[in-house]
Amino acid sequence: MKTSEAGVRFIADHEGVVTRAYRDVAGVWTIGVGHTAAAGEPKPKAGMTITRQRAFDLLRNDLPKYEGRVQRVLGWVKQHVFDGAVSFDFNTGKIDGASWVTLLKTGRVGEAKVSLMQWVNAGGKRVKGLVNRRLAERTLIFRGRYAPASAAGPDEHMPKFEKVGYTPTVRESDAEYPYSVTSTVRNFQAVNGLVVDGKVGPATMATLDRRISEQRAGRAIGGLAVAGGAIGGLAGPEPLLYGLGSFIATAALAAAAYQLWHFRGAIALNLKLLLER
Repeated sequence: MKTSEAGVRFIADHEGVVTRAYRDVAGVWTIGVGHTAAAGEPKPKAGMTITRQRAFDLLRNDLPKYEGRVQRVLGWVKQHVFDGAVSFDFNTGKIDGASWVTLLKTGRVGEAKVSLMQWVNAGGKRVKGLVNRRLAERTLIFRGRYAPASAAGPDEHMPKFEKVGYTPTVRESDAEYPYSVTSTVRNFQAVNGLVVDGKVGPATMATLDRRISEQRAGRAIGGLAVAGGAIGGLAGPEPLLYGLGSFIATAALAAAAYQLWHFRGAIALNLKLLLER
């Protein structure tokens, strides 16, 4: 079986279509609808751009791997069931081990619905985006309705932006973006080389999550530097501990310098806003 055109649009809608290459949370270059070098040519790289049509063409080229797995597990089923299962496998890669599939095949539909909704965690935490994805797939598989993705507003993600120093500011003089949630997102996108559209899509979310991880890593190095300096002070001038403390301190300074350089655009903008008040 093959994914229908409605199924292709469903997957693209829920995954997001990105026309400029970006690095996902793990640092892997990605473009289109989740296309990476692991899927084959073209290999995404910095600065690469494609059209939306090309993104859909790449998705269709990438789908056979998932379609084959779903076909082996489910056999011949109704088209909407197949499309929903392909969407699930494209997102999780776990169609072979999903208990909801076995429950569905044995006619235990109610239990299958409940089991499908257990696939909503990432990193040990319940993720709202995955809850929405599973709800849409459940509607597709069990009711045959291709539900669109529910879009979250930029303000819903503002706590994450604030973690990396992007705080909303009222700018009444800015006629185009009078309030700041959207302009904050645009500022973040501009500084990080993303498409500047004010929307928190997959590329923006992946970059934001990476920035938060980098910030945490910088703080951890800083904490180690303090600990290293304390150890050096207590232990006296032994060469090993002194060298360790110096190395950690240097690494902390390097991390701090990187953060200042990386967020130079946001820092400059915030200084400008302060001066305008």
